[in-house]
Amino acid sequence: MKHWSKPQIRYVFKYVHEKPLPQIAKDIGRSEVALNLFLHRHRNDPRLLQKKNLLIQLLQKKFKDIACFTPTRSFFDEVKVGQKRYWSIYKGTEQITEEELKRIAAYLEVTLEGIYEARQLELY
Repeated sequence: MKHWSKPQIRYVFKYVHEKPLPQIAKDIGRSEVALNLFLHRHRNDPRLLQKKNLLIQLLQKKFKDIACFTPTRSFFDEVKVGQKRYWSIYKGTEQITEEELKRIAAYLEVTLEGIYEARQLELY
């Protein structure tokens, strides 16, 4: 297994918004699959990084580092959001509904003011 060098990592995060992933992979001498796996492991999907995401903002209100939160089966059952849907919302491919947002906020014990504040931040 080939380790990622610091220059490769810096290059990925510098150009993830500006260049297509196949070009970045070619520039750093990695395969597209390796680049996608790297981004997944670091929970930095380009779609996630490009726009504001209410779920991410909600998680950031509760956790200093959102990578510290790993949803469990009991979390999915309690908030009534399926695992597949949760990760689609997390990655930004689907929008979170008002009810899902409230249930997740209640589970994380984040106040309604925190939800509305996160929404206001999304407007700007």
